[in-house]
Amino acid sequence: PEHVKFLLATTDPQKLPVTVLSRCLQFTLRHISTQQIATQLQKILTAEQISAETTALLQLAESADGSMRDALSLLDQSIAYSGGNVTEQTVSQMLGTVPSEQVDALIDAICEFDPEKAIQIVHSLATLNVDFSKLLDQLIVIFHAAAISQAVPDYKDHIALFADSVSKVSDKIVAEDIQLFYQIVLNSRKDL
Repeated sequence: PEHVKFLLATTDPQKLPVTVLSRCLQFTLRHISTQQIATQLQKILTAEQISAETTALLQLAESADGSMRDALSLLDQSIAYSGGNVTEQTVSQMLGTVPSEQVDALIDAICEFDPEKAIQIVHSLATLNVDFSKLLDQLIVIFHAAAISQAVPDYKDHIALFADSVSKVSDKIVAEDIQLFYQIVLNSRKDL
């Protein structure tokens, strides 16, 4: 009947037969910002009367990479993993990311150009069995955002995760060194 409409939702449209695709209107949905995802997760948790730290929700939103569906799945896992109290520490453990205070300490050492302190922090992270690829991902985000915030100072207002570290890097390190650190971390991530 004319009133019937079919809605096909997929993340992999090339798996649909060409004869079906040729008769479809295709909409590619854009990624949702980290802040929008975190706000929506907070609304859900408030309605469900579950407590959560803002930094934990920002970590979940960042890990979802613009997908609300993935964010909800991660939120569900974090609630089960944490026993109903979603904290930054439990989310970091679940995701295998490095807690923000450890990342901040490493950024402090980098901003002070203190390689000895940086090596000590990396050694302490190694004893905690952290996922170094996740740490490198976190450092990539920080150096990238710091470089942008030096060029566009208003950009700092839109940073949700690692805002203090980004601000510190953009204030204390010159643009050329930020670019160098960014490239080192990016190449290290590829090599790892």
